[in-house]
Amino acid sequence: MTRHLLVAGNPRRGKSSILNSILVSKGLSQPGEGYFKSGMSFSGGLTKETQCMRTADMVYIDTPGLADPRMEDKAADEITKALKSGGHFRIIFVVSLQAGMVFNEDLVTMSRILDSISTNVTFAVVVNQIPEDVWAELNLERIGQMRALINSGMHKTHLVFLEKRDDRIPTGQRWQASPSLLEFIESVPDTFIPANAVGRIGPKTDAHESHIKSAQIKFEAEMARLRDSHAYEMQQAELEYRRMDNEQRELTHQYLAARATAADAESAAANAQQARSIQNKSGTQSTTKVAKSKTWPAILAFGPAIISFAGVLINLFLGGGGGGGGGDFGVDSF
Repeated sequence: MTRHLLVAGNPRRGKSSILNSILVSKGLSQPGEGYFKSGMSFSGGLTKETQCMRTADMVYIDTPGLADPRMEDKAADEITKALKSGGHFRIIFVVSLQAGMVFNEDLVTMSRILDSISTNVTFAVVVNQIPEDVWAELNLERIGQMRALINSGMHKTHLVFLEKRDDRIPTGQRWQASPSLLEFIESVPDTFIPANAVGRIGPKTDAHESHIKSAQIKFEAEMARLRDSHAYEMQQAELEYRRMDNEQRELTHQYLAARATAADAESAAANAQQARSIQNKSGTQSTTKVAKSKTWPAILAFGPAIISFAGVLINLFLGGGGGGGGGDFGVDSF
């Protein structure tokens, strides 16, 4: 069964550029060649009729936009013809933002195409070329509101991808889809659409406009609430920052004061230790002098006795004398 990748949306949304990027990523085209016509013309988008590229396993389809009143009927016929070929379809809608909201006409185009198919269809939405200033303000809550607006009609999808515009690309150079976007498109599941399940795309009705407008009013009201809430949160955050800053200053002051006190105590302890060391050294020197002064008189007092005793020993060994029947050990005795 033939598989189709059908990219739909209004003029100047980047449908052809996305398809060209896919072909380059799969090696089916060279960068800069541009199999599908892309860019701007004074009468709307460059795609005036359905463009197809067939490969062994896929038919890549670039469809014209429905928003141009001069081409609306022809564009509707071209898209209907593509869908009536039957088979497995991977349907990607490409939309843009205006003042942070999806264009009203983009939502109407999605609804008109999906209304023409009588079977349930899995589809994806690429919010393309988001300006950097809008991108910088995106958060989870705002993205959730954007998804809710996309799903405000009868047809729902959880497959929504946000693509940032790269302002670094020089004027005139072909835009290339990001690798993340290409991976996202590759992950979108196919839906089998039999040819008899496709009817002609109907005209834009007041019901389309009224429903989308009502959803946008709710979206704008919610965005206003978020802005007010954000302003309040910023004010509270500023007050909290000032409180924490004052608390930090006080803690710093206390730390420096404690550090100075500790330094003074450490200096006083060092001075006391030095004084004790000097005192102990002085006491040791005095004790040594006293000991020396007591030792020499004792030696002098015992000096005569020591000398006399030494003389006795000398006489005893040398035979110098002694009375009282002692043995005579003269020199000649040895």
